[in-house]
Amino acid sequence: MMFKAKLSEEAINFLCKKIGKKLVSVELGESEAKFSRSYGNIRINFEENAIDLSNLEKPTPFLGKLDDISGFSAKIEDRNKPFVPYLNEKTHTIEINEKITSITVVNDNITINNGKWRIEFDEAIIIKTEENVYMISRDWQYSEIIQFSGHGNYDKIYPINSVIENQSNFGEFSVDVQRTGRDVTQCNQ
Repeated sequence: MMFKAKLSEEAINFLCKKIGKKLVSVELGESEAKFSRSYGNIRINFEENAIDLSNLEKPTPFLGKLDDISGFSAKIEDRNKPFVPYLNEKTHTIEINEKITSITVVNDNITINNGKWRIEFDEAIIIKTEENVYMISRDWQYSEIIQFSGHGNYDKIYPINSVIENQSNFGEFSVDVQRTGRDVTQCNQ
């Protein structure tokens, strides 16, 4: 059985078209902002528009049963429309104003019990600018937290050994994880 929690091609194409443009800011819910994270959703603001990323749990057939699993989903928004945090709280804005040079989407391809179950998660978006590297990432499949980091090392947030440990059901299942980065460079017109 295959389960995928991946960004849509529309969202990937949107991000691709932001290379060479400015990353203006990131908006988070205020309650978690001091930890550089947001519960449920986050907004990435660009010069002309924005993308709202959510990481909310949904009932999903998973490992032979129905489970609440989180995964990235994205919605393109008008930058002038106010960001509404999932917890309906005040927002915290991190100003950036830097030109984007590349964007990479980090993906985990997880195989459980020699292919009985296969899971694909888009785990992080790494945005490189002329000055810095930023990452928007998920913790793991049962968390609705989205992290905002000033580095591009997803292994610091959620190491592959942790993925294996969390998916093995305390050693009951054999688990293999392939982590890859997809450079977002081929845009559809």
